Amino acid sequence: MSQTPAPAPATIRRGGLPMPSRVAWLLIAALVVVLAVALGTHRESKSERLVARVIVAVQHNDMASVSSEFDAPARESMTHERVGHLADLLAPMGPLKSVHETTKDPGTRRHTYVAHFEKGDWDVVMPMDIDGKAEGFHMERSEKQ
Repeated sequence: MSQTPAPAPATIRRGGLPMPSRVAWLLIAALVVVLAVALGTHRESKSERLVARVIVAVQHNDMASVSSEFDAPARESMTHERVGHLADLLAPMGPLKSVHETTKDPGTRRHTYVAHFEKGDWDVVMPMDIDGKAEGFHMERSEKQ
């Protein structure tokens, strides 16, 4: 009658993986969750934040707060009549929810965006000069509703 040798103490484990492996897998899982959340959320770019600030300024009929972001010719074209007219058009749209850039060619100076309001979307065009100043601002109701 032969006896089976007892396993070496190093091979006896309770509860599955040794503790360092459990910690490593837990850290990997946490990292995957953090990356998924980070990639799944949209962070506004500098130009998207500027467009959002301009839209809110138009809604409040107060362009003074953002006029420094425009070049001189664009500032001159921002009359109270034009800003007031656009404010009246935006009033029934409700609050601005988000702005997403839709520019196809990132090297272009003509940047396009979609502004998402509570009650619909608007297309926005804001050309930028080489110094990062807005050369103009145009909005129209989006056809894609």
